[in-house]
Amino acid sequence: TSASLWQIFRPSTALIDPTTKAVLGHEAILLGTAKWVQNGQLSEFRILTSKLEITAGDRLLPAPIQDVPSYLPHAPETAMSGRVLGIPGGLRFAGTNSVITINLGKKDGIERGHVLVTELAGPTVEDRQGRQKYESVASYQLPNSRNGLVFVFRVFDQVSYALVMSAGRAISLGDTVRTP
Repeated sequence: TSASLWQIFRPSTALIDPTTKAVLGHEAILLGTAKWVQNGQLSEFRILTSKLEITAGDRLLPAPIQDVPSYLPHAPETAMSGRVLGIPGGLRFAGTNSVITINLGKKDGIERGHVLVTELAGPTVEDRQGRQKYESVASYQLPNSRNGLVFVFRVFDQVSYALVMSAGRAISLGDTVRTP
């Protein structure tokens, strides 16, 4: 092999679209880095960094060439709406300076630098005004409310990763992201 620097990953959770239930990809946990030392019948690697324990079954991939992209924050030119698929690390909630995974990718027109609004789902309320005790109660879905802003920094075909720039309340799985 020609690559001398490698990354060590562990397969993790499937990224499932909350609307279509389709599997959009699989997340992997970065465990650390290794340097290729010797090739032969068995290759030898020296672990350079580790964030978690590295065990049998973990995967090695050549480290990508690091580019330093230029990010210019901007709103998407077309209206788009998506959902929060996940929060890396298996967390349930995200706040300012957290990373979220969304179900929008290259196929949807998302690109690095896009800024999106996050929304909290509007609550369902019951209208009991003027109702008798045994009459059915009408319920209404209130509109979503703006919660914060996210900045897309990594884009794949069907999913993207975004940094939460601001959030008034915790962002959770299934929350909406859309064009500002």
